[in-house]
Formats: sequence, C-alpha cells, structure tokens
Amino acid sequence: MLTRLLAAKRRNRWADGPCPAQTVLRSLSMLPRPRFSRSLNPMEVHFPPDVETQLQQVASANGKNAEQWVKDTVTRMLADQARFVAGVQRGMEQANRGELVDHREVVNRIDRLFHS
Repeated sequence: MLTRLLAAKRRNRWADGPCPAQTVLRSLSMLPRPRFSRSLNPMEVHFPPDVETQLQQVASANGKNAEQWVKDTVTRMLADQARFVAGVQRGMEQANRGELVDHREVVNRIDRLFHS
C-alpha cells in the first residue's frame, strides 16, 4: 500500500499537501526509537585446561563446538532445575492442602519406578 501511495504522489495526486504516505512516514519518524536494554553483559567462563579438553572432546563427539555444547547443556540444566522447583512447589501446595502420601506408599512408588 505504501508503494501505491508514493506512486500516486509522484503523479501529483496530492498537490494540495503531503500525501498520506509522507504523513505516515513523518509520524513514524517521531515515534521513540526502540532501545534494547542490555543490562546483562556478555559472560565468560574460564575452565582449567583439562576441563576445556574434556569439553572439546565431548562437544566434538556430539557434532558441536565446545561453546555451543556448553550453551545447550546449561540451557537444559536450567530447564531441568525449573521443572524440579515447580514440582517441589506443587508438592508443597498439595501438602498444605492435606494431600499427603504415607511413607510406605512413597517406597512402593519408588520401587515401581526402578523395577518397571
């Protein structure tokens, strides 16, 4: 649509004032520019040489470079941690509501997990 409006202006359709496209563009130029607040600085993590060697070997075995492998691993670890915390929170809420499981049932559930 903007292209059609500019083409119409070139044909002098709006000789009595600015064409709508120019008005829109002027209005857009007055809007505040988006600013990306980068309150977090890039992070560097330093490992001892033997750990770096292990990271490079594991990453290579997984078809990745060490940096990407570490990023992926940390991302998974944070997701696992969030799931764990959410599960503990759910358990605390259930306990607060009186929805408890006795010790013997807990042992039975754990046994079923390991024997299934």
